[in-house]
Amino acid sequence: MFDENKILEKKICIIDDDIDFAKGLSDYFEDSGYEVIVANDEIKGFDLIKEMKPNIVFLDLGLKNVSGIEVLKQIKMYNQFLPVIIISGTEILHEAVEAVKQGADDFISKPILELKEVEICVAKALEKNNLKLELNAYKENLEKIIGTRTKELNEKTFALERANKSLIEEIERRIAAEEYIKRGSLNIINALEEERKRLSLDLHDSFGPKLMFAKISLELYEKELSGDKIHLKNAIDTINKMSEEIRFIIKTLYPQSIDKYALTQNIKTLIKNFEEMSDIKFSFDLKGTEVDFDPKIKLNVYRVFQEAFNNIIKHSKAKNVTIKLNFSEFKLNAEIKDDGVGFILNQNQNDDHGTGLFSMNERIKHLNGEINIFSEFGKGSQINFEIPLTLK
Repeated sequence: MFDENKILEKKICIIDDDIDFAKGLSDYFEDSGYEVIVANDEIKGFDLIKEMKPNIVFLDLGLKNVSGIEVLKQIKMYNQFLPVIIISGTEILHEAVEAVKQGADDFISKPILELKEVEICVAKALEKNNLKLELNAYKENLEKIIGTRTKELNEKTFALERANKSLIEEIERRIAAEEYIKRGSLNIINALEEERKRLSLDLHDSFGPKLMFAKISLELYEKELSGDKIHLKNAIDTINKMSEEIRFIIKTLYPQSIDKYALTQNIKTLIKNFEEMSDIKFSFDLKGTEVDFDPKIKLNVYRVFQEAFNNIIKHSKAKNVTIKLNFSEFKLNAEIKDDGVGFILNQNQNDDHGTGLFSMNERIKHLNGEINIFSEFGKGSQINFEIPLTLK
C-alpha cells in the first residue's frame, strides 16, 4: 500500500504533442497539489527535465517527430531513477508493453476515464522510486564501509590475532550484505511477476470484452448494409488482429495456464507458440514423470524457458532447437540447445541478450539450483540447469 505522506516532492513533467490532452492532465494534477510543467515536443521536454528537475514524467508514445521508445531510453540514460509513465493509444498498446520492458514504470491509455486512478498510479511510481533511491544509497554506503574496512585490515596486518578477528567480522558483514542483495533481487522478481499477472488480468478483463463487443456490433451493422462493405470488413479485420495481439501479450505477461496445468504441458504450449512465430523447428524429449511441486518453481522454470526461447528467436539465427527435460525423484534437469550462430558470453552483458541470461541465472539461483551456459561463434548455444523440486 502506497503512502502519499512519503512523497515529499510533487513535480510532474508532461511530454505530449496533444495540447488539449496535456492541458487536461495538467489541470487535474495542479488541482491536486502538484506542480506541472508541459512540453509539446521531446526537445523542450528534455530541456525542462534538466532545468526543472521533475520527479516524474508522463511521456506520449505517439510523438510526431520521434519514437517514444527512443525518448524513454534517452530519459533513462540521463537519469535512470526518474520514473516515467507512458501515455499510449489502444492502437499502439504493444509499444506500451515494450516501453515497460525498456524501463517505463507504468502506462496509461487514452482516453483516460478515471483520473483518480492515474493519480494513484503516480503516487505508487513515486514511492517505488523513493525505495530504489534508498536501496541505491544503501549499496553505495555499503561499498564505502567495505572499502574502509578492507583498508583498515591491510593497515593492521602487524596484529595477526586482531586481524583474524576483524577478518571474521568482515566476512560476516559481507555474507549479510550478499544475503540482503539476494533477498532484494528475489523481491524484485516476485514483484515483477505480480505486476505481470495484474497487468495480464487487467488487459483480459478490460480490453477483451470491449473488443468483442465492438466486433459483434460491426458484424451486426455489416448485415444491415448493402453495397460495398470493404471499409467495414477492414475494421472487423483490424479488431480481430488487435484481439490476437492482446491475447499474445496476455500470454507473454502471465500465462493463465501456468496455474492450471503441469509444467510439461505449459512448455509444450510455449514451444508451439514460438514455432508459429518463427521458422525454427523445435524438438522436445521428456524423461521421467512430472510430480506435483511448488508453483513458484514451476513459474520460474517456465520463465527460464521463455527467456531462452526469446534469445534464440532474436539472436541465434538457428534452424533447430532441442529441449530435454528429465524428472527424477527429487530433481529436475533441463537442456536447451540450438544450432545458431552462437555468441561470446562476456560481450553480451549490456544488451537484451545479456539481460535475459542474467534473469535466467537469478531465477535458477533463487531455486537453489545450478545453471551452465555454453556458446561459441558458429557452434550454437547450450543451456543446462538442475534444480531441486522442493524449496529449501
